[in-house]
Amino acid sequence: MFASGFPGDPPTPEELPEWYEPHIMAWSDRAVPLTTLWFWNTEIEWANVHPLLVKYGWREEWSQMRAKFYNMHCTRDDFEEFVGE
Repeated sequence: MFASGFPGDPPTPEELPEWYEPHIMAWSDRAVPLTTLWFWNTEIEWANVHPLLVKYGWREEWSQMRAKFYNMHCTRDDFEEFVGE
């Protein structure tokens, strides 16, 4: 299942990384270590976009499946350094 429910969404999940990369770059540039990113999507969408989030320093903390959609909670990789853990 591919949501494609937002105007401007690409027609297939394989096109999501290209569509999301400028947004993920901007989020990453502006994020501080305490920033939380909530990423709502389907499992297939997550599989396509997750490598980009990792590339830009995000780490999945947990996920939750609800009605065929995943809610992913991610934090920056430098979170522990910021809070002193």
